[in-house]
Amino acid sequence: MLRLCFTIALTAVLAVGCARKEEGRPSAYAMPFSKLAASLENRGFHPILDARYENGGWQILARRGTELVTVRTNASVGHLGAIRRATPGEPRPEPAPEARRLSEIAASVEAAGYAPILEAEFEEDGWEIEALARVEVDLDQAGNIVEIELDVDDDPDREVAEP
Repeated sequence: MLRLCFTIALTAVLAVGCARKEEGRPSAYAMPFSKLAASLENRGFHPILDARYENGGWQILARRGTELVTVRTNASVGHLGAIRRATPGEPRPEPAPEARRLSEIAASVEAAGYAPILEAEFEEDGWEIEALARVEVDLDQAGNIVEIELDVDDDPDREVAEP
């Protein structure tokens, strides 16, 4: 009986520890962002305009048909949570219809070693993607890397790499 209680207590401690670790970044077992984005795109959420990992899940802004919606997803397996109409605001820039999908661009960023992805945002001239290593990768609409910037706030000699 004592062994069973110890096992249950240890399991609970590990579960709490994993949950806390997951709050700031996806766990090592979470679905890669590129696969999550592909799953959403295949369900009709396209284009994805903004995605941020926060509080153990993804907050995603995308179009579904003509409507702009926000989607909450589970980080581990991509289960959809709340889907809500986005709050109207200033018009947002959107990728050209012929531009590569975010899932394809994210897959190329992950394959280049910049993973896990924590944020992706479409801006006027292309994508800005932030990865765990606090690296910002700027891409044009075709998905070509334009600039890689190490995001080290306390380093006045911030390194910038040109592809």
